[in-house]
Amino acid sequence: MLLQVAPLLIGAAALLGRADADAERKALAVVLEQAADLAAAGEAAGSLWLAAAATLRTLAGWLAGAPVDLDALAEPYRGLMRQVME
Repeated sequence: MLLQVAPLLIGAAALLGRADADAERKALAVVLEQAADLAAAGEAAGSLWLAAAATLRTLAGWLAGAPVDLDALAEPYRGLMRQVME
């Protein structure tokens, strides 16, 4: 599942670092929310897909202007985002 969401996470990290990408950040935030809904659909509590969905929603929030806080992410997503944002 990490391989399936990694491209979205990497894309979000790239846009977070660009001051000139406001429209692109907003568009990707919508895509991340939609992907989160799909990932969470029908999943039971404790599912790894629910963790992926939570990560996607957190990143969507960051793209929409919420403060970036890597500690808000669960592993392995925190580690991946830390690597790509350095």
